[in-house]
This record gives sequence, C-alpha cells and structure tokens, in this order.
Amino acid sequence: KYDSQVMIVKKIICLSLACIALAACKPSEEKALQLGQQEIANGLMDPDSAKFKMVRFNMDKNQKSGDVVSGFVCGRVAGKNGFGAYVGYHPFYVHLKMTSKGMFSKGVSYEVGEKAIYPDGRDESWIDLDGNSYVSRCGPTPSE
Repeated sequence: KYDSQVMIVKKIICLSLACIALAACKPSEEKALQLGQQEIANGLMDPDSAKFKMVRFNMDKNQKSGDVVSGFVCGRVAGKNGFGAYVGYHPFYVHLKMTSKGMFSKGVSYEVGEKAIYPDGRDESWIDLDGNSYVSRCGPTPSE
C-alpha cells in the first residue's frame, strides 16, 4: 500500500512540473503572426477584407533570453478600397514586443512599435526616412 501511495505522489509531482513548464513558456511565433496581422488589418479601410500572404516573423537580432519576445511581423497585405475593390498586395511590417501575461495564462501583453504598409510604387527596396529598408527589418522576401 505504501508503494502505491508513493507512486501516486510521484505522478502528481511530475504532472505538476510539466504543467508549470508549459505554462511558463515565452509567447510563440504563431501568436506574433496573429497579432501582427490583426494590427495591420485594423489600419485598413475595411479590416475584414484583409488578405495576407508571405507572412513571417523576423525576431530581433538583439533578442535576449527571458519572457520577452520582440521582432517584426512582415509580409504582404491586400484590402478593399472605398469602392469595394481589392487594390493588390503591398508589403507591410509591424514591430511587436510581447510578454507572457503570467504563468497560468495563454495570453500575452504586447506593445506595437513602428508599422507601415508600403503604398503603390514602393517595394521592399524602398528606403524610409529613418534610413532603414523593408529588407533591413524583415530580411529578404521569400518567393511566392
């Protein structure tokens, strides 16, 4: 009887440790992609019309270990104009800094830094006023 109680206690301890380890994880790349697309869509005339492609997460190069995950969500977005027609895909980026809300929460707190949707005639090689380009923030664009 004593051995079976010890086994039960060991199982409970192992299960508890596994739950704590999973709950204390950093925010995921998938969460960054979801939040980034949501931020870009909210800036469109018709957020529900947003179509995305070639979306990726480019983690900051100076990323430190810990609970904070930061980087650029990049890709291309198309949305409807005032006449209800799609205007074609344009490069976009948004910088996110995410922190887990807590040990037992799947949610994240996040801050939005710089973000942009490139207008017609500007592609990934465009240099912004701050001297940075899309490529310097997002890396090379993957082929379609």
